[in-house]
Amino acid sequence: MDVGRRIPVVLWASGHEILPAEGKELRRILGNFVLLEYRNPIETGKELLDIIREVRPDIVIVRAPIPVIASLLAGQGVRV
Repeated sequence: MDVGRRIPVVLWASGHEILPAEGKELRRILGNFVLLEYRNPIETGKELLDIIREVRPDIVIVRAPIPVIASLLAGQGVRV
């Protein structure tokens, strides 16, 4: 174990639980990590940002409809 290295927190925002293969790939890339799953439907990018601000994860993985992702990007000044 790498002393002083903090274990990353991953927020998994999806209506579906993480698949075993997805978890395995994250472990391969990150090593140990804390997984926080948010499985409620996300309607807007603002809603997702509010969740991210509350949880403050190191990494966010989002599986959401394209309009939700577009509204998230548009809210950050990204032209979609």
